[in-house]
Amino acid sequence: LGQPMISIKKLAWDNPLEVTFTTSVMPEVKLPDYKKISKKHAEKKSDTKFEAEDKEIENVLLEIRKGKAHTDWHKENPDEKDHASHPDFNKEENLPALDDTLAQAMGPFKTVDELKTKIKENIIKEKEMKEAEKRRIALFDELIDATTADVPNILIEGELAKMLGGLKDDVARTGMTFEDYLKQINKTEEDIRKEWRTGAERRAKMQLVFNKIATEENITADPAIVEAETKKLLELYTDADPERARVYVESTLINENVVKFLEGKTSEKKEEAK
Repeated sequence: LGQPMISIKKLAWDNPLEVTFTTSVMPEVKLPDYKKISKKHAEKKSDTKFEAEDKEIENVLLEIRKGKAHTDWHKENPDEKDHASHPDFNKEENLPALDDTLAQAMGPFKTVDELKTKIKENIIKEKEMKEAEKRRIALFDELIDATTADVPNILIEGELAKMLGGLKDDVARTGMTFEDYLKQINKTEEDIRKEWRTGAERRAKMQLVFNKIATEENITADPAIVEAETKKLLELYTDADPERARVYVESTLINENVVKFLEGKTSEKKEEAK
């Protein structure tokens, strides 16, 4: 795993060269009965029928009106930078009317009722997704805890690098430098690395679990999809290494198929196996 550490032990004229290569190796992974565990969590699926309360729909509509008011004001005042002069968008009189015109500005809606229907659908979907995510996290946690594997440091460091990279990207999108962000939270990058190390180790262990299950169950990724997704990725990140991009895409797709398998969605798995 990764690049080896190279140590020259002997380098002298007319003598044999002695070099030591030290590298991390893929650990032995002892899985629990993952089929039994996944079945147990699948059986915990709630029969709850989620609904969208009127108040929840009203709150979304209010945020839509505030957002529209804010956008419209900036269009009318493109050079205005003084935030103190912004209207108070918490006041009803500064918000656009909740009518069909507003609905039509928000997308393919003709009426407010159509907009409300879509908002209701989205609220219900979000609740269902959160419920499914809770079950998925519980499944992953049990798999991680029940799996025996010594996670190499290089894998933990790799996960930490991904997590920190994501944080830096998020901070950059706000227009703030990472250095200023660290000052704001009164922490160093090393502080964050220490805080996140346990999480990074669990993420690395989960990847080992996925790899082992994929091998045991012969779960692969469709080569045509890998090729298509790699092409998209390289078009987006023109400086990326093609081989690394392909490996990343293939790994991501295999992970998705392993999750489908664990959640009982075996039809996708069988299709990939063909």
